Amino acid sequence: MFANIFNSERRFSTLPVAINTFFGSYTTKWGPIGAALVIATFPTLFVYAFISRKIQESLIAGAIKG
Repeated sequence: MFANIFNSERRFSTLPVAINTFFGSYTTKWGPIGAALVIATFPTLFVYAFISRKIQESLIAGAIKG
């Protein structure tokens, strides 16, 4: 909500605000919404693929007491 209110320039909009522009009062463009969500997911999966071993090691180290 704050990103939508305080940011008046479209080029500085956040990803959820940009995806929200695909929703209309009477129609919804589901194709572009789905494509935008898939594209937004790729960086997270890409980063996780490289550091997954470190994440798993840190979870295991935090679970072992002592």
